[in-house]
Amino acid sequence: MVENKIICLLGSSCCGKDTIRNMMINNNIGISAVSTTTRPMRKGEVEGLNYYYLTQEEFKTRKFVETREYTVANGDVWYYGYETKEIESKLAVNNIVIVVDLKGFMDFKAIFGDKVVGAYITLSRDERIRRYLNRDEITFDVVEEAVRRIKDDDERAFNYVENWVDLIVENPENSLVAYNEIIKFLRKESML
Repeated sequence: MVENKIICLLGSSCCGKDTIRNMMINNNIGISAVSTTTRPMRKGEVEGLNYYYLTQEEFKTRKFVETREYTVANGDVWYYGYETKEIESKLAVNNIVIVVDLKGFMDFKAIFGDKVVGAYITLSRDERIRRYLNRDEITFDVVEEAVRRIKDDDERAFNYVENWVDLIVENPENSLVAYNEIIKFLRKESML
């Protein structure tokens, strides 16, 4: 019997991580664990489906496998994290497919060890900025935040990621190629 895994998808903003995660879930490769955040809910998002939304005070009272914080362009601080109880309950049922940054991936590896598999998804900077600007209503703040996040991802957030993840995959336009490469890797390693 194959042991359930935590499949971590890493990559810069708007590289297709969520699309690939959704493809994996829709094809029964695993189930989603829902992250918790203090950032405001975006148009079209649903509580408990996209995130669990908490105040900063509530967030600080919970137990997490990993957390991270982002200071956005207007100076607000947003917290994100996967609660321990969410991960443990989902892992007992099936593989989990989640999106994390490099720090989050390392935190998961530190706790769950060999149960964690990492796939780093790459995409050109120009395509990522196009996707970011198509995601939200275009305002000065949205453009400023898009540039900040993508620049941070390229210059700092994923330095040396190739030393830690199991697989690096280029994600062209429709994400199907990257999805298929990840599935091929998981099967080759007898993880599916």
